[in-house]
Amino acid sequence: MSSESPQSDDAAGEAVDVGADALAGCRVLAAFERRAGDVVTVLGRHGIETVVAPPMSTIAHPDDEELRRATERVVAERPDIVVATTGVGFTGWLEAAEHFGIREQLEDVLASARIVSRGAKVTGAVKKAGFAPEWEAPDGLSDELRGYLLAQDLDVAKVAVQFHGSGADGIDADLRAAGSDVIGLVVYRWGPPADREVLERSIREVAEGEFDAVLFTSAPGSEAWLREADRLGWYDGALLNFADRTLALAVGPVTAGPLIDAGVAVEIPERWRLGALSRHTLALLRAQRA
Repeated sequence: MSSESPQSDDAAGEAVDVGADALAGCRVLAAFERRAGDVVTVLGRHGIETVVAPPMSTIAHPDDEELRRATERVVAERPDIVVATTGVGFTGWLEAAEHFGIREQLEDVLASARIVSRGAKVTGAVKKAGFAPEWEAPDGLSDELRGYLLAQDLDVAKVAVQFHGSGADGIDADLRAAGSDVIGLVVYRWGPPADREVLERSIREVAEGEFDAVLFTSAPGSEAWLREADRLGWYDGALLNFADRTLALAVGPVTAGPLIDAGVAVEIPERWRLGALSRHTLALLRAQRA
């Protein structure tokens, strides 16, 4: 599998058959927002209690005038290359264009542009919308995306870049330095957690060893969770329990990066998909209880 993705796969509901009784009483923390309900359903079939407590939320900007102007510019100027950095962002951009009344025009531009994708999740969203990326970053890394783009002849090329929730990460500046005219688009931003009380309680319970596993599906989410643990004074306790009894699982190596940097041993499924993450969680919990 080439790149991690929190989207579900076809086998998400066909999890390892361990029987509900074997895992009854296990507690798992889903430290993410998107498709968390899928994990709750799969793990719940095996008697596992899953608490959903993402450390941040995704805030869309369908009424953002800056996004409207940037999208109108894309429609008018028809960029040669469109860089899609997140699946939720690409999908949200099309939805925003529909809100602006110019989705059909945007789709016409995308149909003739060279679409470059930062990983499998993005490619999935692009294909679902009816387009075919010319290239996908093998491991879902921004550096891979940057390297591929800078290897192209970008002199006087027009490039549209759909940024992730943290906004511009420097790739726009690199493209401009290479001679490109860049149109940047911020479709959504990371916001505060939807339920801070639940988040804070869940972090405390991780530090106190009340969870058997914690699941992560994005690098920004992993970073935000660690920051919250530090802010609350539970950082050291959480790391001690990750080393002792609590499993830390990430949907892929990019997501695992901030945790590994913090010294946490992270389990990663062979296939970087949410369904595989659920199955891997079940297999590891079963092994613990064997």
